[in-house]
This record gives sequence, structure tokens and C-alpha cells, in this order.
Amino acid sequence: MQKVILGLSAALVMAFPSFSKAAFVSGPVTYEFSLIYSGTSQDLTYDADGSPYSDVPVLLFCIDHATNPPFVNFVDPVPIAHFDTKAGASAIKGGSGAAGEAALYWLLDQYYVSYYKNGSVETRRALQYALWEIGNDYNGTAASINIAQGSSRPSLENVVDYGGSDQLAFVSAYTTLYDAMRATLPTLRRTYRSTVYTMDLFRNRDPRYQHMLALMEKTPPASTAVHVPTLGQAALMALMSMLGLFGVNYIRRRESGR
Repeated sequence: MQKVILGLSAALVMAFPSFSKAAFVSGPVTYEFSLIYSGTSQDLTYDADGSPYSDVPVLLFCIDHATNPPFVNFVDPVPIAHFDTKAGASAIKGGSGAAGEAALYWLLDQYYVSYYKNGSVETRRALQYALWEIGNDYNGTAASINIAQGSSRPSLENVVDYGGSDQLAFVSAYTTLYDAMRATLPTLRRTYRSTVYTMDLFRNRDPRYQHMLALMEKTPPASTAVHVPTLGQAALMALMSMLGLFGVNYIRRRESGR
């Protein structure tokens, strides 16, 4: 009986992997003059034991338009940034909640390489406005995504003032992003997660500085996927619970009879 219970328990664990827990991390985030508000950290460590947060560089994008970026070599430098990992919707100042978290992951899944990694000043600036749009103005509806209203308004920017050279290319880049967001985000499932990059939302523990979207160029662990049990799986869970209780009572009766 004990072997049966252990076997069923193992099957249940494999069917329903546990979620990773949030944790505090700290470390310097260096602005590398990417011409948008992104920084890189190779030295983030867990506060609890000092172990490394990641074995690859962590790229961090600002998603809050109202505060300063937590960069080492920026105005009002911050030597060490302090974050809550796996902050989810609590790192988003706008009213989008879980829809906003999914939208941020979708945006970088689709445009990280073309707009940022291999992009120009014009496309990088457009991507920053799209990140701010989701982080501040998006509320789950297409109508809330607007180039000229809210906190994020790319239509007001002259990209030449930020190191660019082609205003028409900038307009084309942000128009493409905003059109794609309006068409996709309102119906995007709220459990959307990347299968290409490891991503997370970091909540800054210092209210003077921005919350961040973290991206690591490595395949995410399977356990980061949000698992929603089917009816059959839910029934299996209930059955496992009943068998577990039965097994515990059985073992206790055997031990008390010795």
C-alpha cells in the first residue's frame, strides 16, 4: 500500500509541477547607452543566500513611465538595485493586471530581435513607448492603446532629439507596434508566457525607481508555464487526495495494531 501511495504521489507531482516562488534579488544594473531605458546586470544575486540569480546576463527594460531608471551610470546613480522577482501584475502601474503581464511577454517575444537586438535608434525608441503603453495606459481594451493619449505618447517625440536620424522611420516603427497591439492584445490569453526567452517582471523595492521587465536569452524552464487543470486532471487530483487520506489511515491502523 505504501508503494502504491508513493507512486501515485509521484505521478501527481509530475502532472502538476509546483510554481517557483518569488524572491528578493539585488545587484547593479548598468545602462549601456542603448538609446532606450534598458540596462544589463550580470551580478544579480538572491538576498537570502547570495547565490546568482542567473547564469546569463539579465536585460532589464523600464516599464514605468513616471519614475527614474535604476541604472548605475545614469543621472542620480543607484549602485545597487533591489527587486522583488515574479512580481506579476503588481509591477504594472496601469490597470491591465494579468492581461498586461501577458502583453509584455508577447511584445518582446515578437519584437525583441527585430526592434531591439538588431534594431535602430528609431525601432528601439518605438519599442520603449510600446512597453510604457502596456505598463501605464493599457487596460485590456484596444481603445486604451493610443499614440497620442495617456502617459506614453510617441507621437510627441522627435527621435532626432534622442540620437535618431529618421523621423519617418520612427513613426512607421511605432505605428506598426501600436497597430499590432490593438489587433492582438485584447484577445491574448492572460496566461501567455514565452517559450523562447526566460522573462519575469521585477518590482522595484525603492519607489523612486522603475519596475522592470527582465529578459534572459535562454529557454524558460517548463515550470514557468501557468498550468490550468482540465476537468479530468481535477478529478485525478481529488482521487489522489482521497487515496492519500485512505493510505494514511491504513498505515496508522496497522501501526496501532502492532
